[in-house]
Amino acid sequence: RYLNDQAIAVRHAGSAAAGRAPADATAALLAVRAALAKEAVDEALTRLKQALEKFPHHADLLWEMTILQDRYRDSERGAILGQGAIGLNFTIAMAMQGASMVIVTDMLDYRLELAKKLGATHTINARREDVPKAVAEITGGAMADVVIEAAGEEATLNQSFYVVKRYGHVTLFGIQWEEKLTLDFGKMFDQQITVLNVSSSRSNDPTGAFKECVELVAQGRMDLSHLVTHRMAFGDVQQAYDTYSRKLDNVIKVVMRV
Repeated sequence: RYLNDQAIAVRHAGSAAAGRAPADATAALLAVRAALAKEAVDEALTRLKQALEKFPHHADLLWEMTILQDRYRDSERGAILGQGAIGLNFTIAMAMQGASMVIVTDMLDYRLELAKKLGATHTINARREDVPKAVAEITGGAMADVVIEAAGEEATLNQSFYVVKRYGHVTLFGIQWEEKLTLDFGKMFDQQITVLNVSSSRSNDPTGAFKECVELVAQGRMDLSHLVTHRMAFGDVQQAYDTYSRKLDNVIKVVMRV
């Protein structure tokens, strides 16, 4: 748990820091990712520790990476609620980082089929199945060590508390658009879980995640081709918006030509 504790301290220190070294810090993270691509988890954790020591004020991406590495190394069962564009990428990351069970949920079968191709070991259609019951059957009652809420819905936020094991970990990534929610506090409290909310756009370095992704794609270490399912002219912006918002024609993301 050293890295976990170190990351928490670094994150708090980083929020008040004046200077950063984003280019060098990104390079350090790329080295971590390179080690993970080779499934060299110990090497990746060593590199991450070195990066934290070298860049103590560049905390946001290191924080998220540390949490993920710590969780997946110690656990075998992960669940991702929601398989939109970001949920699918969480599926890839979780599979690459060694989780033996990558359980994903969505209400659209075509997204679940794509998730299988990207590394999901089990898929659950939340429209047709009782998700907590299905996860219990898949895990033999053990439930998930790590749950990522990637749908941004009140129902899935609360559902995560029923899918995670006691003393497990829930990461909230999906944006809840309502200012006030009905939170199942009793279940959350009873489970004695750790809850982490993440949002790079609200971090101290909102463009850092984009820069890192561009670097990874440019170097051939990350394939995001599955995200772009439609390309449309700018004059068809209304059609593009309708296609995306109504989830028509097996859409994931629409790219506009300008």
